[in-house]
Amino acid sequence: MRRILGKQGMALPIVLGIVVFLIASVLIMMSMVIYQSVLIEADYEYKEDYVNAVTEIKATVDILIENEDFSSQYLSDLETYMGVDISKYSDTTWMVSKTLLNGRLVRSYLSILVGDSLPLMDNLFAYDGLEVGFVYDPFITPSALLDSYLDQFFANTFPAITYTRGYGSIDDIFSYIDSLTDLGSSYVKVSPTVLTSQSNPTVSGHWFVNGNVNLSDNKNLTVPAGYLLFINGTLTMGRNSEIIGNVVVKDNVSIASKKTFGTISGTIYTGESFFNDKYLYLGTSALPSFVFSEKDVVLHKIVSGYGYFLSDKFSVDRRGTTINIIGGVYANQVSYLDSYEIQPYAGLDVNELYDYAVPSEIYAGGGGSGTIYIFTKPRD
Repeated sequence: MRRILGKQGMALPIVLGIVVFLIASVLIMMSMVIYQSVLIEADYEYKEDYVNAVTEIKATVDILIENEDFSSQYLSDLETYMGVDISKYSDTTWMVSKTLLNGRLVRSYLSILVGDSLPLMDNLFAYDGLEVGFVYDPFITPSALLDSYLDQFFANTFPAITYTRGYGSIDDIFSYIDSLTDLGSSYVKVSPTVLTSQSNPTVSGHWFVNGNVNLSDNKNLTVPAGYLLFINGTLTMGRNSEIIGNVVVKDNVSIASKKTFGTISGTIYTGESFFNDKYLYLGTSALPSFVFSEKDVVLHKIVSGYGYFLSDKFSVDRRGTTINIIGGVYANQVSYLDSYEIQPYAGLDVNELYDYAVPSEIYAGGGGSGTIYIFTKPRD
């Protein structure tokens, strides 16, 4: 009798436990479904809100260029009509913006250009970027630099091809270079293995690498003078590695450097972000480094040498860092970099910029009545 009662006593808690478990599982599954549907809906609303904001900002910029009226009353009326904000950024530049439902700001800059170009030595490289009174110029972007440089590069390297300036993003430039690979008269499309299979990865042609390039530890990447390597993907460098020469990367660039130093002896353009784990050597006075990132530059621990950084956001790690940059840092937002950690370099020679894959000036397009306007694509 005791044994039978014992079985009955165990059965009820077990059954109740199974029932509770099933109910809890169903509730968890329902919660996950509801949560995922909320995320999907929120993501859809954000994308729709973003697309609408971009459309309204672009239309506003077009109207301003068309009518060439920048009076206070006209700008106020246009703000109300288009549902955007128009503010003065500098004496000749306006920012057209809109705040999204999630609080993020989408913005575009419009400027009246004095002359038909912006000399970089006077407007950028003469500063270290942290001086009091220095104003970050939103028109000097990585894509604008690359676009202007390619105009010179193609004239010198592929004179039979007429490069038409005006590409608004690095993605657009990659699409253009990709289209040239079908012609067989300039860039050649190759797979990443053409580099990753080499013990000493070296470019020996005008290569458009179609895919991600992941190089293992102790492997350097060398792009000889006169070449500009395009990587249609990401570039990941292993520990104790060096980038030598000039590279354009569509996506992220990262250099692993835990307990070792990564080195940049050239110029890097990236359509995404640049990351370095811990230690980074920049260039020398004879060969400064340039890193131009459309998004973020994130550095850690120890950074030293001659170099210039241009990005939307720039940050360094504050935990026991030693930063000694001779050159410049130019960004919309600079975090954890003190003025004593960077100093301008007076020895930069404008005549050597071409060898660094850097233009000496940025070109712009014209407005309707002879006035030259330049503007940036809306972005958050």
